[in-house]
Amino acid sequence: MKTRSATLATIMKRCLRKRCPRCGKGCLFEHWYTLFDRCRDCAYRYESSAGDTWAFMYMTTAALTGFIVIAMFTLHPSNTWLGLTFVMLAAVSVIAGTLPLRKSIAIALEYIISVQFDHQHADEKAEQTHDAPHSARGTNDKASFI
Repeated sequence: MKTRSATLATIMKRCLRKRCPRCGKGCLFEHWYTLFDRCRDCAYRYESSAGDTWAFMYMTTAALTGFIVIAMFTLHPSNTWLGLTFVMLAAVSVIAGTLPLRKSIAIALEYIISVQFDHQHADEKAEQTHDAPHSARGTNDKASFI
């Protein structure tokens, strides 16, 4: 199946709507945070390997936690316990509330990287085919262990 390549902006808009990064039609999530295995429209597999998006999720959680820690040090409420409670509730709400959006961004970034890698790989194969010597044995510049 040949698809027209989308721009980076289009792919990111699709992920913000929690749609398939390739076609923009299929939903990413079955429920609030339960990811479908594949797009129902174009059959794109959202995570080629289990855990492909963990690093992005970890980094964004760490960044959000950093902002929350900064907020805790810069805010000086008159009632310390009320301020602490507010910051903790805000932290849990922000970190948990943004999980689906951050996951969809991670899937879109993984898609962008895989498309870029596939294009580079195809270009390299084309160059190798074009630059390959035309001999009967089909050898190339690499050493042979025969």
